Amino acid sequence: MFRDLRTAVSSTRRIAAFGLLILALGLCAYVLGTQHAHPRFVQAAGSLFWIVGAYLGIRIFTYILLDPLLSNRETAVPGFARDLVVFALYVGAAVLLLHKAGGVNLGAILGTGAIAAAVVGLSLQETLGNLFAGISLHLDEAFRPGDWIEVTGNLRNASGQETFIGQVETMTWRSVQIVTENGDTTVFPNRVLAQAVVTHLSRAAARRGGTECRPRC
Repeated sequence: MFRDLRTAVSSTRRIAAFGLLILALGLCAYVLGTQHAHPRFVQAAGSLFWIVGAYLGIRIFTYILLDPLLSNRETAVPGFARDLVVFALYVGAAVLLLHKAGGVNLGAILGTGAIAAAVVGLSLQETLGNLFAGISLHLDEAFRPGDWIEVTGNLRNASGQETFIGQVETMTWRSVQIVTENGDTTVFPNRVLAQAVVTHLSRAAARRGGTECRPRC
């Protein structure tokens, strides 16, 4: 209880500190503008104001709306969904700041971003495959932590089909951890599970079926 209280107080202090910083920056920009300061100095102060303001806005949105929404929802991987939303917000804020504060052409930003995305996509094909497979598993809600499942497919890039039975422990953007009845933990990439056949089992059925990864006859 005291740890939760300290966390809440610490978060409130951080938000208050950022709010005061925003007010100070806004006042600074206003004073500089009214005193006919150097235009570049005023532009730098204004850019800093919008950068900190965007960061503060995203943090407040995450703390007040996003975190309570995901924590109250029965979703398999709330942390995964939160990271995706926050990342999208930061990317959108960066694009708008470059366009508004920096005066960069929006078309140039999108063109450069497309080229960078293509380069990153080619170099991180396997990682992105696991990412999009994780998104698919999250949206479909095929299973969630605590479920006993039977997975059948080409699980280890070997010839033939294999069957694995265990309990889902954690789900991340990259992989799923499954614990067997014997206590062994196996980590499967998301793309492997997305291509496999997954069957929900009761605990009794899991015990009868065994928990080892075995070839399917």
